[in-house]
Amino acid sequence: MKRSLFYIFCLLFLIPVINVKAASITGVNVSGTNSVKVGEEFTLSFNISYSDVKKGTNDTMGVAGVVFQLDFDDDVFIVTGGTTPGFNTEVDGDSEHFYVESVINEYNNGGKCLDGVLHCDNYVATIKFYVRDTDKTSSNISISNANVVLIKVNSDYEEKDAITISNYSKNEHTINIIKTDSIVGEEPKNIVSNSKPTNILSKVESKISNSKTNTSKQNITTKPVSKSNNDLKSLKIKNHKINFDKEKLDYKVIVKEKENNLEVEAVPESEKASVMITGADDLKKNNYKVLVEVTAQNGSKKAYTINAEQSNNKSVTKKENKKQLVKLSKNTIKIISISLGSILIVIIVLLIIKHKSDKKLNKMLDEFDKL
Repeated sequence: MKRSLFYIFCLLFLIPVINVKAASITGVNVSGTNSVKVGEEFTLSFNISYSDVKKGTNDTMGVAGVVFQLDFDDDVFIVTGGTTPGFNTEVDGDSEHFYVESVINEYNNGGKCLDGVLHCDNYVATIKFYVRDTDKTSSNISISNANVVLIKVNSDYEEKDAITISNYSKNEHTINIIKTDSIVGEEPKNIVSNSKPTNILSKVESKISNSKTNTSKQNITTKPVSKSNNDLKSLKIKNHKINFDKEKLDYKVIVKEKENNLEVEAVPESEKASVMITGADDLKKNNYKVLVEVTAQNGSKKAYTINAEQSNNKSVTKKENKKQLVKLSKNTIKIISISLGSILIVIIVLLIIKHKSDKKLNKMLDEFDKL
């Protein structure tokens, strides 16, 4: 990539400003470790901050793409990796200049603007370097010529809605190189692409188009699917009843003495999440604990635990026998009570009859005496 190509990039970004004349890049810097041994890897942070990109409001511009010039001695360092939260990032270039190009990622989480598409936080790229076998004791790595593509939030996300803000200042970071007697392992792969440079604006437009479509689909449901959703939708255990609640992480089931496995069915809320069940096929080996681990799309995890307890058949039998005895005792008492009640009634009736008979007999005797 020649120096002139960078200026072509800049020309591509010179789009009319739309109601954000105050927007500007307020800082361009590189930071990180200051010394590293030959044959080791290290990371540096490349930061770009800007004004008038207001997260939490729809009346703002959001970041759609970033490109900056990266300079270092490729006889001393090679690029082995890089991450940029909220963006897809590539490193392009040749022995003359290198460029870091970042395009908004639809899986951007915490840095999203309110529209769910653009990025409304400062830009931070973490790039990993490897120190080659060199006799140099120090070497510089720098960031310069930063350009940020901004697009109006909740607009049509087209070129007419975009502007570019630039900062041509340079910030250098010196790495002190420590020589070692031997280098462990082979030199890692260089991720710098030597392909022809592409128009980052076209990349931005393509990515924004996809993000806009996805966001529109999410807005229809009024509840966007979270990439961090690691909840279960349902949890079932064959032949065992549990009261499932996605916020409840521990469950208890009683298994028979010879029952050594459970048939567990776990369904995640998010189609993008995955579920791993361990311990269900061999309860004894896993201390009668079954772990249901849900991994969200962004890698966050949540674990549900099923504690299986063995039933004691002898204890159960004793309890059942005791219940039967209690039940029998209650029935016996009931029968005895009814019987005693009946006998008492009969006795009372007999006494009444006897009393009446005695009274009648006494009357007859009285009548006989009168004669």
